[in-house]
Amino acid sequence: MNFQEIEKLKQSAFDAQKSGNLDEAIRLMNEYLSKVDSGFTHPCHLFLAEIFFEKKEFENALSSLNQSITLSKNFLPAFELRTQIYEFLGNKTLQINDLKKIEEIKNLEKSKWDDPDHYYNYK
Repeated sequence: MNFQEIEKLKQSAFDAQKSGNLDEAIRLMNEYLSKVDSGFTHPCHLFLAEIFFEKKEFENALSSLNQSITLSKNFLPAFELRTQIYEFLGNKTLQINDLKKIEEIKNLEKSKWDDPDHYYNYK
């Protein structure tokens, strides 16, 4: 498969999800993930987690979120969804841990913007 065909798989997964064909979206995204380097796929794992969450497949959602976080340790949307799942499952301890991590990530990002020497502020 060439690059365009691989990217078309990802877009087809998004399209399938929008049309409500969740199983097809999962299949297509997994096929896409099998063909690309994992380096920048954390949003794709979040995509899968959101579908699993919608289907109430919480263990699969958590697995996808954990993969997303493994790939990008401060990926805020993954922590936010994982917190919702822990709340839904009644796991207050893990929910609180993730809420603390979310606050830590937000504070870290704020400190970068507040630091005039950080590259975020270079023009």
